[in-house]
Amino acid sequence: MITKDFIFYSKRNNSEAIRILSSDIYQAVEYYRSVIIIIRELLTLAAIIIILVFASSFYGISTFLILGFFAFLFARNIKNITTNNAKIILNLKAKIIEKVQNSLRGLKEIKIFSLEKIIFQNFSKDFAIAEKKVLINDIIFRLPKIFLEVLAIFFLVISLVFLSIKFNIDEIIPIITLLAAAIVRFVPSYTSLTSSFSKFKSMVPGYQSILNQISDNRIIEKDINFNKDEKINYKKDFSQLTFEKVDFSYEKPNIVLRNINLNLKKNSTYFIKGKSGKGKSTLCYLILGLLDPDKGKILFDNKIVNRNEIKKLFSYVPQECLIINDTIENNIIFDQKIEDNEYFKKICNDMGINEFIKIHKNTILGDGGDLLSGGQKQRIAIARSLIRKPKILILDESFNALHEEAEMNLINNIQKLCPDITLIIISHRSSASKYSDEIIEVLDDGSIEVSKNSNI
Repeated sequence: MITKDFIFYSKRNNSEAIRILSSDIYQAVEYYRSVIIIIRELLTLAAIIIILVFASSFYGISTFLILGFFAFLFARNIKNITTNNAKIILNLKAKIIEKVQNSLRGLKEIKIFSLEKIIFQNFSKDFAIAEKKVLINDIIFRLPKIFLEVLAIFFLVISLVFLSIKFNIDEIIPIITLLAAAIVRFVPSYTSLTSSFSKFKSMVPGYQSILNQISDNRIIEKDINFNKDEKINYKKDFSQLTFEKVDFSYEKPNIVLRNINLNLKKNSTYFIKGKSGKGKSTLCYLILGLLDPDKGKILFDNKIVNRNEIKKLFSYVPQECLIINDTIENNIIFDQKIEDNEYFKKICNDMGINEFIKIHKNTILGDGGDLLSGGQKQRIAIARSLIRKPKILILDESFNALHEEAEMNLINNIQKLCPDITLIIISHRSSASKYSDEIIEVLDDGSIEVSKNSNI
């Protein structure tokens, strides 16, 4: 899933993705395991019935047919119950994960608004229903063993009574022995067969979910290997990035950006402004190569290039800063390779992180970093983006938790750390525009208007 395009995730329910990874994959494996057990037990039963035919055992064959008939009736009658329960369980698991995520993200609001009881009740309701369905399916899986064992004992007793009336003891013993041996092997096979069939039906929704993922995502080996064997000719620099008559929409016919003509030059600063929801961030996603245009061309140095070739040119600081459950240093590094320790130290110093890292040096920040202020989180995110020494840095509302003087210092320090950098700043705060060479305004109709900054 992690190899898919950005637009795939923009429409994705995270709780469903977690459920697929934690539950559906297990069900798909169990689906195949059940198929193997069903085939094994069918072969076992076939071998036993062949032996009984050769032994001319009327009572053994009768046992086979009677137990088989009742096993078939049981499997047929419960298959819809287990399948429907499995579908309900999958949906409820996604809802439960979503509620846990929302509760953890909104913990402050829950406390402030005194919503603990309602949140707990809503969670408990879905959890109880899901566990009830799991319990019902579990009971169904175990029922065949009890049912068939009781039926087999009853049939054995009836056979013994009938034989005692018709035959003497010497004739009864071999028949009963063969009959008992058949029952001893029939019952486990039928039990396993019926239980596996029930489980097989209950695993169909999870199995189908994984098949849909494979089909929709078009997973191929080179995606999973992350192109390790391909020699990508990464661009290390650029002179200009050009948009030629670019249109984009997330869902047609609702066009978000239309007829975009834009020229971004190396070592320049751009300020993007516009009303909320009019396409400022979408424009940046197109620049980053996260989205492909519906119409028009995006050129690097007058050439169309593969998005993989340009990805090392960029860094990006999003509106919502990602803080993971780790130390400040590891949040900055974020699994990136540090090739120059002195440069990393300079980033921490120039981004003002050394001012608060002393207090929280070895502190685990927790998911979301509630121990830190908004401005501290933004400093961490900006520092993280500079490790790879980008040629183009997009700052998407990345100074909104900082005062104007801190904003000015950070922009100046970024330009000192990366002298040839192209900065693209998105902000509702007009103060950021004073550092830009050009101002790009996204208009209500999805077009843009570019103007020189008269204040420079």
